[in-house]
Amino acid sequence: MRIAENTGDRLVVEDRPWAIGIGFAAAILLLAGFGFARLFAGTEGAGVLLFGALLCGVGFGAFVRRTIAIFDRPAGAVVWREASVFGAQERTIPLREIAGVEVEAGRGVRSSRRGRRTPTCRPVLRLTGAAAPLPLNRTFVSGDGAARVAEAVTEWLGRA
Repeated sequence: MRIAENTGDRLVVEDRPWAIGIGFAAAILLLAGFGFARLFAGTEGAGVLLFGALLCGVGFGAFVRRTIAIFDRPAGAVVWREASVFGAQERTIPLREIAGVEVEAGRGVRSSRRGRRTPTCRPVLRLTGAAAPLPLNRTFVSGDGAARVAEAVTEWLGRA
């Protein structure tokens, strides 16, 4: 996730997974292209390639989601939006219901190119009266992006 806007009245945090989306789209196009070429040429392996393209399409639908959280002080609310190929959803939460922001650790770890293993995490909103926190993003990622977002939201909420 990244901070798209940070002013006194508004904080916009967004996640647009361009790299994952482009990767899945390229894999779909390549596998489908080679699969149909083999199918029309009458050679073996077309079914496997087309099945691979189908699996990449399922992966695209499952993992490519655009998420935006708009913290709006004049409106007194946070608008959380998520969109994928299957549709969009939106949720509005009053600012007074936010008890805090924290970083939720995932179960997995990712290995970096330098051989270090880093935990995966995501920023979540703690809401008053809610048993479970609201994730700002569904996916867990490695790196310090979740901590930076949680710090920015905490700082923004603390402003008068």
